[in-house]
Amino acid sequence: MALEAHRRGCLKVLAITTVQGNASLHNVNNNIFRILRLANMLEVPVYSGASQSLVHPYIHGDEPFHGKDGFGEAVLPPQPPASTFLQSCSATLALLDLVKQHSGEPGC
Repeated sequence: MALEAHRRGCLKVLAITTVQGNASLHNVNNNIFRILRLANMLEVPVYSGASQSLVHPYIHGDEPFHGKDGFGEAVLPPQPPASTFLQSCSATLALLDLVKQHSGEPGC
């Protein structure tokens, strides 16, 4: 929804940050680029964040949540690995930089 709103000029997606959640950070990074590629929006910068839970350890059972790739093994065209597109800066530093750059702008 945010990407479509960006495309329509209703809001601006400045960046996307990723963290480990129901899937490994590796899978999350790959999945966001799968989405961006399908949306034809690979120009949106993506920053990789935490690879482990910060508060409670993520414990999953024998069955991975949302499949082995965290995307239900959806069949999509192959693409280069996420590392090809990921920004070199960490998500934390990127968010701090974005806040500084846009300080004082009207928000919600």
